[in-house]
Amino acid sequence: MAGQADPYDWGRIAAVNALSDVYAMGGAPVVAVNLLGWPRDVLPFELAAEVLRGGLDVCGEAGCHLAAGTASTTPNPSTVSLSPAPPTRTGCCATTPAARASR
Repeated sequence: MAGQADPYDWGRIAAVNALSDVYAMGGAPVVAVNLLGWPRDVLPFELAAEVLRGGLDVCGEAGCHLAAGTASTTPNPSTVSLSPAPPTRTGCCATTPAARASR
């Protein structure tokens, strides 16, 4: 991320930005999925681990569980993206339109 030299901070900033979108919509983050694009031929995986650790720490501070994630090779580092899943009445996450409608 421009202006930030610490990969841990990249992850923190990306996670804060993603969670702030949830808060802006009046929601409360409960669970998230992590998405990471990483130029593995350019930057070492140790830096990616620090990016992910920063995002995980922000989720923990927000009381949001990080349930899963995926990574892909990209020409430039992509920010960590968190995608919230809305809870149902039972506390489970509704991931389909029909499940969300039954809340």
